[in-house]
Amino acid sequence: MTRVLGYRNLYCDIAPISGRDDLIRIEKGRPLTWSQGSFALGGEMGRPPRPGETVLTLKGNLGPSSPANPTGWIELETSPSQNPLVSDIFLAGSRPLPSPHINCICRHPWHPDLLLAATQDNRLLFLDAALPANLNIVGQAELLYPLVSMAVSGPGVVALTGAGKPAILILDLDRTGRQVIGMTKAELTVGLAALAEDDGEYVWGLSPAGVVYKIHIYMKESSREASAVLEERCRLRGKALVSAGIHQMVLSIYRAMKNHDYSLWRLLAGRGAFRALACDGRFFWVTRARGRRRSSYVLSLHDFSGQLRQAFTTWPEASVSSLGFSHHGLMVVDREHSSYHRVHITDSMRLTAGGPVAGGNHPGYLTAGTGATAGIHDLCLLYVGGEGDRGIHRYDADQLRPLLGYVSAAGQVQDTFMDGFLLLAQYSPLLNGRALATDLKGPPSRREDWTALFDEYFCSQFNLAALDTCAGEIARQLNLGENGLKLKVVLAVPAPDPRCPDWDGRGKSLAEPQRRVDALAWAMRYLVERWGQAENRRLELTGFYYMDEQGRYDDPVLHAFPRLCRQYGLKSFAIPGLTSAWMTEFSRAGFDAVALQSSHAFRKPWGRPPKHWLKCAGRIAREYRMGMEVELPYNVLEPAGQAIVTDYLDMARVQGWAGAFKAYFQSYDLIYQLARSSDPACRRLYEELYQFSRRSRSREEPPVVLFQGAVPVEWEGSLGGEGRESCFRLNFEGHRGAVQIARLSIIQK
Repeated sequence: MTRVLGYRNLYCDIAPISGRDDLIRIEKGRPLTWSQGSFALGGEMGRPPRPGETVLTLKGNLGPSSPANPTGWIELETSPSQNPLVSDIFLAGSRPLPSPHINCICRHPWHPDLLLAATQDNRLLFLDAALPANLNIVGQAELLYPLVSMAVSGPGVVALTGAGKPAILILDLDRTGRQVIGMTKAELTVGLAALAEDDGEYVWGLSPAGVVYKIHIYMKESSREASAVLEERCRLRGKALVSAGIHQMVLSIYRAMKNHDYSLWRLLAGRGAFRALACDGRFFWVTRARGRRRSSYVLSLHDFSGQLRQAFTTWPEASVSSLGFSHHGLMVVDREHSSYHRVHITDSMRLTAGGPVAGGNHPGYLTAGTGATAGIHDLCLLYVGGEGDRGIHRYDADQLRPLLGYVSAAGQVQDTFMDGFLLLAQYSPLLNGRALATDLKGPPSRREDWTALFDEYFCSQFNLAALDTCAGEIARQLNLGENGLKLKVVLAVPAPDPRCPDWDGRGKSLAEPQRRVDALAWAMRYLVERWGQAENRRLELTGFYYMDEQGRYDDPVLHAFPRLCRQYGLKSFAIPGLTSAWMTEFSRAGFDAVALQSSHAFRKPWGRPPKHWLKCAGRIAREYRMGMEVELPYNVLEPAGQAIVTDYLDMARVQGWAGAFKAYFQSYDLIYQLARSSDPACRRLYEELYQFSRRSRSREEPPVVLFQGAVPVEWEGSLGGEGRESCFRLNFEGHRGAVQIARLSIIQK
């Protein structure tokens, strides 16, 4: 027996074309359209759910966007609370401002590939939003006034002028979205500090004293004149510190110390005038600062009544001059550091379902098996060299067999498995405790440690030699022919450490960036020469791996790495961690293949829903076109460890990265142990990992379809069976054109 639960209190982060007030149309069974493909729609169930399966069903259409295959992805999140707390804020997507005169940045009304920026010298800039493009200016328009804040309103932009009497400027864009074809000025009755997006009829305004106004703009059809009516919505209030502040301060200090950018005074913010405003459809995000020290500011979250909900200490590496909002994140202009940042926001809602509305996988992730990944689908990490100061680890053909091939429980090779292998090490094979990356404990490594590591790569009968031998054996067993099995190899290059005073034994210090770049160049040249001397018939050197995981902002050594790789026709690889403030710096620097590690296997965040770090990492990875890392915990032979690996496989399906480029952390031999275990649960997990790897191999490119009409959409997701989830949120991503929702239903079976 089924019953319809219905829903109420619908909200969205990006408004539909007809405005937020029209959300009620969906409840009445009337269609509603969003002009940009990425947005969130949430609400509450109309009736309390009972234990059992509850599903949300959706019907709608995807509008035409370009002569290509329609794509799209929907995720369903649930929560027992209507307003779950924001749990984490990740600073990502940082880029230098293309002009020192930029005051504010906002999203483009309908062009996701562009951003809009306003300057002090009366210009509107159209910026390339792609991360490696570094906010290149692709167009500009002259304005009559300097602008201090901008907000999207329907198909246009409303801006706050920074000269003369308080006023706003309504900007109309042409069909290409790169030209201003109309500017209309409307005077204000009060002075404002910032604007924020609401919908096509309203924008929000914030005064320096913390009063929030709803601004209704009236355009006179007979002339290019406009008027603005301000309605006071609330006054921002509340204590300076709430419970979330302490956690955020600890997290800020932790990230600052990991990124070598710790400065206590930047974390201690005082009260002052309100300066910036953003709105996510349910809450106001505001900043306030005092004095000239712009790094000292408070970021806080208020509900629509003005009550403070949460306060956040700030990032030591960023300041806030202006705010904007786009799906899942804040847009921050940091004039102190002349930078732009994308700040990803995650809350305590639990991700329960996800799937395509068109196409196959989520289109944002780095696709496996492409030129960017050197043809690699699954990259398996092989740790060689020093196990601290205890001994040296090497791989023989027997240890590698269950990785190169899928081995049955009876020990028979039945198929190929991983197609890429990354050889790397953390500590010197000389067993002196020297670290081969700057973010590891231990004294800095020297050239003798690097040479010893490279000797281990090419060690007789082990490591590379064993890979080649094992590949030949598997090719013969599977009747693949002489050239039927070729493995892709990536070699890690140690990160030159600026603390090293004598790298070459002749007093060469690595304190200067150019000397560190020279050390990288020597290592790559040395490895290419050694590879040419080796007789690896079934191995292909395809790239180098950068050992540091933190990705310091604007590090000249990191930015030189992909350029040095290209000199040898090789690809550059990196696996940054989610805790790095500059996790996207590798992509910005031009690395070819980046996989993001969530550390879900090793961190148990307090007060977070299950799989929270995977949810965060997956969203960031797909926005910046990364792959993902699957991490096997050290206790993988136990049920608790196996459940963690299953989390990765489940979230890959829900978030759409099962067919993306993937790296696998398996310590020294965890996959080997699963394959050789007599425990049925371990064997089953090994088989599941093998089947998981096939998801990217069997991917078939769909034929190009020129679609001019709407593409029908039918989607269903389970809210879970515990009976406590009373709130939901749908995330629509990946489609480039209009999205129409015709019917939304919640049914308990």
